[in-house]
Amino acid sequence: MQHADIEPRYHIDPERSKEINRSFMVLASSRLCPECQGKVELIEGNEVELGRVIGECCAKKLDYIGPRLPVMETLFRLMLANSNEPLTLRELNQQLRDIRAGNFVPSVDVLQHLLEHDVYYGFKQIPMPEAEIPLEEDSDNVDGEYDDMIMHLDDIEGQGDEEVENEEGDEIDTD
Repeated sequence: MQHADIEPRYHIDPERSKEINRSFMVLASSRLCPECQGKVELIEGNEVELGRVIGECCAKKLDYIGPRLPVMETLFRLMLANSNEPLTLRELNQQLRDIRAGNFVPSVDVLQHLLEHDVYYGFKQIPMPEAEIPLEEDSDNVDGEYDDMIMHLDDIEGQGDEEVENEEGDEIDTD
């Protein structure tokens, strides 16, 4: 199965955040709604729980993601609202179009550039799987095909040793 049709996917990578001297927990917890701000102590250090709280409560608030937020902040909140599940550029582009109706929405190419050159939020592309070469379903048959090919080559080589008749029926020695 070839993976050429798989699109790159992006998420917020806490390790990438550390590389750029940021804290995923600080960035994400600062996006908690006022009702969930009191839960910071309960979820401190637990990225999964923080994502769950944002997805189940904060992201459902009308003003959590709005058309007036900067594009990168909107992308960050979209990913948080999606429990940081990796999203393709097309999915992000479509969600931006839905949120920013009538406002500027960067193209997929521009989104890719923004995400790959981010030095604030910790966005990172999920590594693409290596291309896989499909194996024959009947791998025993591959050996059989190889043997048949060798036998056919032997037959071809052996034909040169035989005497051949020309069009008049006279025997011709091919050696």
